[in-house]
Amino acid sequence: MSLCRPMLLALTFAWALGPDPSQGSPSQCIRNNLTAIKDVAPILADHALWLKTRDGPQPSGHRADLSFRDLTKLKLTNADLRKANLHGAKLEAAVFDGARLDEADLSCVQALDASFLGKVNLFQANLTNAALTGAHFKEAILIGADLSGADLTDADFSGADFGRATMAHARLINTGLADSKVDLVDVEGTIWQPKDAPKSGIGALKHLDTVRLDNAQPDSVGMGMLLKALRDAGADEQARDLSSAKGRAETQVLWRRYRTDGDWNSLAAASFRTMVWELPTEYGRSPFRALRLAGLLCLIMIPAYARWGFRPGARTPGICLVTLGGGIAPRGRGLAILDDERVRRLQPAGVLNKLKCATFFSALTGIRFGFGSFNLLEALKKLFHGERDLVAIGRLGWVAACHSVISTVLIFLSGFAFSPFG
Repeated sequence: MSLCRPMLLALTFAWALGPDPSQGSPSQCIRNNLTAIKDVAPILADHALWLKTRDGPQPSGHRADLSFRDLTKLKLTNADLRKANLHGAKLEAAVFDGARLDEADLSCVQALDASFLGKVNLFQANLTNAALTGAHFKEAILIGADLSGADLTDADFSGADFGRATMAHARLINTGLADSKVDLVDVEGTIWQPKDAPKSGIGALKHLDTVRLDNAQPDSVGMGMLLKALRDAGADEQARDLSSAKGRAETQVLWRRYRTDGDWNSLAAASFRTMVWELPTEYGRSPFRALRLAGLLCLIMIPAYARWGFRPGARTPGICLVTLGGGIAPRGRGLAILDDERVRRLQPAGVLNKLKCATFFSALTGIRFGFGSFNLLEALKKLFHGERDLVAIGRLGWVAACHSVISTVLIFLSGFAFSPFG
């Protein structure tokens, strides 16, 4: 118990010093003073002329520049604002129903409760760091749009098409995604807490292993719904990525709870999850990692077995060759050999022979897992009619037992990660 607390504190300290991924936010935008606008019609007319002639021999008109303009509650229904510049504009409660905003610059806009209904076209629009809280984008076309760092809290994107869009570091908190399409959408570092799962394209989501939960109000229900949808769709690789991200995010919540509230139960749970699930298998994403760790443990133990396994003396720790019927039993502080004829202390000559025996014993110990006689080693012995076994005695026996237990856990974790439940 005296060692557990310092180890847990060390884990916490290491995590606290680790990188905390930045949460993209509209707060990163530079907010200039907004300019009010009384009549937008002349700007739209000039913009329409620019769109019509910009590729011709005699271009005319000007591209609409509505950057840092206050367009609160302005109605721009069916407006043609392709390639328009609305950077930093205030669009609160504005109406863009049926509008064309293809390739428009809507970065850093403040569009709280704005309406983009009527299948509004936002093809390849720039919505980076946009504040879209409570906005309505039902059935909007967002193919190729860039929503990096955008705040989509409480926004409605039901039926929207996000094909090949970018949502890196966006905030999807209580966001409506029912019947939406998310083919090849990049969700790197996205806060994924929507109220429902997309309808199609979930198997093609990119960087699912990096999605996370909100620091202030973490809720993994949205991840759980998407994980179920992925498994139902047979997208096993994406399901593993999301399962790993979900496990990591939930562990981060526990770490953060300990840091802020000093909750020791959260510390214990976070430490257990980190040591048992994250480090060996990345919460099921890397099942072979646990097997590699088990193999590495076998290699690490070889020098220990070679040094302390072949010392002379009947009462010293060591490795014995036990023939069928031979026995070893505890006597006082050590272990006693019950049958000298069938139990023989190994004494290989030379360093190379000791290393060979130690390697063989370490490999056997690594697969000596199970309950009682029901273990893999016993099954192999019966399969190949083996009548001999290698057994460590004394303190070396306890070391070998710990080696066997750790290998058992790692092999179990690897198998569990391969299973559908992993």
